[in-house]
Amino acid sequence: MDSSEWQRVLSLCDELAALMNGHSPGVNPSGIAQVRSLCARMRGSSNYINDRLNKIEAAADRYFSARKWASHARGAEGVKYDIVQSGLSRIRAEAMNRMGQQA
Repeated sequence: MDSSEWQRVLSLCDELAALMNGHSPGVNPSGIAQVRSLCARMRGSSNYINDRLNKIEAAADRYFSARKWASHARGAEGVKYDIVQSGLSRIRAEAMNRMGQQA
């Protein structure tokens, strides 16, 4: 992948973070569909990113459910943290690292 494709991954991470920050937990078929769509657009970047995306999608399934998020130790905010802070920050770091390797 060239640097413009890694830049696209970073932009998609921003979109996904904004999506998560703009929604509350609970049943939201549109929200989960948007998460899946954004994740699909990032797939294939690297095996590491694909693994992170799988975890983000699983966490989004919990977040956009009626009560699954309640089983997380930190509740809905913990699930959101797993997506936005943990998952996306690792994808961003990987993209930045790959961009740096190409320079």
